[in-house]
Amino acid sequence: MLVPKGDPMRILPHAVNRFNGIEINTEDLPTDVAAFEKGLASSLVKWIQDGRFLVWLHLPIERAAFIPIATAAGFEFHHTEPNYVLLVRRLQEDALVPGYATHYIGAGGVVINERQELLVVSERHRSSSRPYYKLPGGALHPGEHLAAAAVREVLEETGVKTKFESVICWRHWHGYRYGKSDIYFICRLSPLTHAIERDDWEIDECLWMPVGEYLQHELVGDFNRAIVEAAISTPGLKNSWMDGYDDPTKREFYWPDFD
Repeated sequence: MLVPKGDPMRILPHAVNRFNGIEINTEDLPTDVAAFEKGLASSLVKWIQDGRFLVWLHLPIERAAFIPIATAAGFEFHHTEPNYVLLVRRLQEDALVPGYATHYIGAGGVVINERQELLVVSERHRSSSRPYYKLPGGALHPGEHLAAAAVREVLEETGVKTKFESVICWRHWHGYRYGKSDIYFICRLSPLTHAIERDDWEIDECLWMPVGEYLQHELVGDFNRAIVEAAISTPGLKNSWMDGYDDPTKREFYWPDFD
C-alpha cells in the first residue's frame, strides 16, 4: 500500500511492506527540517494506531540534517554505509528487527605446481618481525563469487594466474573487526603461470616452497599446515550450477564430485 505526497493528515509518504512494517519514501520527504519533524510526529501516531510493527527510514547523506529529528523520535541506527544511514523504530515493543550483515568473508588459495611446490607469501604488515609463511588470499568484494575472489587475490598478491578447482575447507571465528565474525574459505587452485610479481605494498616475500618443507617449517602455523594437508588428501567441493535457479551471476553452488 502506497500513501502519496500531499496526504491531508500530513502523513509522510510511505509503503507498508509484507511484514506489516512502514518504509518511508525518502525521495518524497519534505526538504524542510521543521516540516519533516511535524510530519514524522503525526505519522508515528497514526502508524501506532494502525498496528504497524516497525518504521524504516533510509536517509542519504544529503538528508543528514534529519538524523537528530529521527533519533529524538525514538529511531535507532540499524546500519550505515558511506552514502546513507538506515534507521528503524519499533512501534510495538516485541517487534522483531532483523539484523544487518554479521560476517566478513574471505578466500585463500592452495596453489601447488607440477614440481610439488606451494605458492606462499609473508605479509609486510604483520605483528611480528619474523616472517610468517601463509597462503595468499583476502576479502571478497561485494557481489563477487568465492571462486573468482580466490583467483583474484592470488593474482594480486603474487602475480601468478590460476584456475579454480575446489573448496577444501573453511574456518569460522568471532570477535573480528568491529566485533563482526569472519568466515575464510580455502580453495585449491591450479597454476596457469609460474613467474612471481608480488604486491610490494602488501607482500614482503613470495616464493614457491616445496610442500614437504612447508609442512615442516617452523614459521608455519598449525592451521596453515592442516589446510595444505587437506588440499593434498581430499578432492574438496566442486563449483557447479544447480538447475532450477535463476541467475548464475548471483548464486554459486559447491558439492562433492561423485563421478
